[in-house]
Amino acid sequence: MSVSNSMRPESGARAISVNVADHVRRGRLAALLCLGTCLAGAVPLAARAQTCDQSQVQLTQAIVDSQTALDRIDQALNGFGGQLIAPRSEAIDATQAVAARDRSNEFTAALDDFGRQVAPLADACGAGFNADVQTLHATIDRFRAQQARAEQLLADHQALLDSGEPPLTQADMEAVQRGLAATGFYQQPVDGRFGSGTRAAIRSYQAARGYPATGYLTAGQLQELMAAAETGQPQQTVDVVGLPPAPTTEGQPAPVEPVSDEARAICAANVAQLSSAVDRTRDYREELNPRVGDLRTMLRGPRIPAFDAAEGSRIAGGIDSYLDQLDVFHDQAEQVAGLCGDEYDVALASLGNQVDSLRSVQQRAEQISRDYDALVASGEPAMSREEMVEVQQGLQALGHYSGGIDALFGPGTRNAIRSYQAAIGASQTGYLTGEQIADLRGEAVRPAVTPVAESDSEPTPAALPAGDVLPAVRAHIVEAFARPVVDRPLSGIDRGDGGSGVMWWRLSDGLANGDATPVIEDRQALMGAVYFDHGADSPEMVDAHQLIAAAYASMGLYGDAQVHLEMARETWTGLDRDRPAELAAILERLASARLAQVVAGSEKPTGADVEAIKTLLVEARSAAEEGGADGVGAMAIDRMADLHAAAGRTADDAEVAAALRARYAM
Repeated sequence: MSVSNSMRPESGARAISVNVADHVRRGRLAALLCLGTCLAGAVPLAARAQTCDQSQVQLTQAIVDSQTALDRIDQALNGFGGQLIAPRSEAIDATQAVAARDRSNEFTAALDDFGRQVAPLADACGAGFNADVQTLHATIDRFRAQQARAEQLLADHQALLDSGEPPLTQADMEAVQRGLAATGFYQQPVDGRFGSGTRAAIRSYQAARGYPATGYLTAGQLQELMAAAETGQPQQTVDVVGLPPAPTTEGQPAPVEPVSDEARAICAANVAQLSSAVDRTRDYREELNPRVGDLRTMLRGPRIPAFDAAEGSRIAGGIDSYLDQLDVFHDQAEQVAGLCGDEYDVALASLGNQVDSLRSVQQRAEQISRDYDALVASGEPAMSREEMVEVQQGLQALGHYSGGIDALFGPGTRNAIRSYQAAIGASQTGYLTGEQIADLRGEAVRPAVTPVAESDSEPTPAALPAGDVLPAVRAHIVEAFARPVVDRPLSGIDRGDGGSGVMWWRLSDGLANGDATPVIEDRQALMGAVYFDHGADSPEMVDAHQLIAAAYASMGLYGDAQVHLEMARETWTGLDRDRPAELAAILERLASARLAQVVAGSEKPTGADVEAIKTLLVEARSAAEEGGADGVGAMAIDRMADLHAAAGRTADDAEVAAALRARYAM
């Protein structure tokens, strides 16, 4: 899919080229011409906004084009993978798989270059653009995963060719599985498909008889197993989703390292079944994540008549059916824990993580269905992108909203609407009436009014001139950000929780030792790993954003830290978790980053700065009190004292006043 020429800018600063597929074919992506001047402020604000709007549209189109390519590559690899495990009477044609691999390589290289060009625009164009940049990098990671899968499938095909394994009909493959079962090496259903379970059983059979354990059969081995299928003991009936029984020795559980050939074969089959369940569950979740993400974006954005209101329920229902079977399997698998060695136990832990992650996807799909029902019930009129932008601008002008102007009505915008409705005495539904939309759109275009006086509750006389205090405030902020990165991740992500867990802890450990550079360099890879392991709307993604923010803050890049802390707050709020202590910690960090950026200059904070930061800190203190997080509450009080000192204000709050006197003699 590509945007028509009529939608492309013809003059001024050029934006991103949108037809990614076309540029992949030509081996390049168009350069962005306005990067340096736009970001340096040489382009007027209105022109910069126009460039951002154009780039947003075209970046979105690039993601759509990439998704189309991903789907086609998936189809090709799925077809080739199916041929590898199915009966065959002739050679398998690998042409499509090679083409899919090459196509994935081309897209990865082109989008990598594209991502480097887009990245400098992220901060300049707001949170919505930044979120799309994040999606772009997650898409690149999906292409890399396809590359790896294609390489593995082609390696399997080459191994099949090298093995000399004869072509096998459906009857031959079923006979081999029966022969493996009769000799104790196979406990799965006889289905005539040589997937990972059958290949693992063949390797166990070959090793037990002193053959090279390739997983592929010679003509002689094929005859042995087919004979065993005729003369051996009948296959035991096994539940389709069940495990073989745990190995035993004279009626007692076998040792962790089974010593008999039979026990080893059973354990090998157990590990193979677990690994297969982990892979299938991960693939299923990765297939669902983009669908749920697309639904979420469609629901929050301008109204699209084609929105499928039942899709969220269908996804949740499909997961429910899948988990009904998987839960039975998992319960059986846990009974074998500790009996088949470390490989088994690691696979079991991975399966548990995948089950939890899939439940998280299910909860997100169910929440989307509830949100859609609430939207319909609210009677909120349909809005165009322009109208939604103006509503956010109106909320911002009235002091209710501080997020990105992105025409996406997520939790941050809905909370701002509730705040606005409370201020005007209306029902706090988070959804707008036609009159409220008109009022907010009017505020968006009304000239800003500079307040002539500070709040009565906070008189402004200061014991010291603000200019003399700012260096001390900056020092306190730097000290605050120098404390240990995390006591524990909010999600509970551990070091063995897939690739994302390993990466998060490696980077966290490095940052705790003062090395922020790897976090910054690998931030997109980290978010991509979390995206595919747990999803964009997950506690693990909150942890990723907070880790990246801490790295930026430790380098004094407080604006970049704010971007990720805003994302952390919005994601955590969207999860609707009843854990106020964790929300308090996020809010305190966000307020600290904002204050740090404000006091980086030589001027004291403006009234708008003070009110925005104060609002965050008040919310942080309230949440900390509700959640019993005394330590976070104390940090919020300290930061409030820093804010008052920087602004040259005294405080009427007793705790803040005490901190202000202790720190600044004010």
